[in-house]
Amino acid sequence: MDLIEKLIKIETKAKKHDFVYENYQQIIDQIKSECDEVAVEVEKNDRDALKEELGDVIIAAMALAYYLNCDIKECMELALDKFETRLDKALEFAENDGITSFKGLSMDEILKYWKIAKNSLK
Repeated sequence: MDLIEKLIKIETKAKKHDFVYENYQQIIDQIKSECDEVAVEVEKNDRDALKEELGDVIIAAMALAYYLNCDIKECMELALDKFETRLDKALEFAENDGITSFKGLSMDEILKYWKIAKNSLK
């Protein structure tokens, strides 16, 4: 059983026992809370706790997709394809400016190309 199937099995079990969110906003709030917990563990530099909290973020995001009746694998495929397309486009715009790699650039400089790429693909 892959991890997505396992999540669906557990979500179905929770639903059977009436352990369900009342609305999608509750899940979004849970995701935000889990992200806050990730930040705490990053500051503590506790790798094991960090991995656990990152897992909670991922599970909560997948639970939101499940709640909204969205195919989790399809959501992941779409997101990965979009990320790859934007990355390639950002690199293309950087190359047009004579930049062959993002190495050595600040995050602000990288995000400038990311935003240009994102806007060009709309």
